[in-house]
Amino acid sequence: MHSFVFLVAGIASWFRPLPEYGDMRVCAMNLVKPGRRVLVVNAANGDQAYCRVIGTGPFVRGRVIDLSPSMRDALHMGGLARVRVYVEQP
Repeated sequence: MHSFVFLVAGIASWFRPLPEYGDMRVCAMNLVKPGRRVLVVNAANGDQAYCRVIGTGPFVRGRVIDLSPSMRDALHMGGLARVRVYVEQP
């Protein structure tokens, strides 16, 4: 069983990843190296989903993570949402 530890809380936005990722649950963030998995929890409704970090971002001040459309849908969020992010321990 993998364990996850709290990393950061803040605002999530969404982005459209490259077509090669299709409907995969992926994200971009500056605090975690690409390839690592994170657990994202929507603070408003408690919905949670796992995704793989594929790049850096977001590049808008005050945001902590950019989510793919499939992650956005899994968390039932609109454009922006307050989230908690947990990182998988190696």
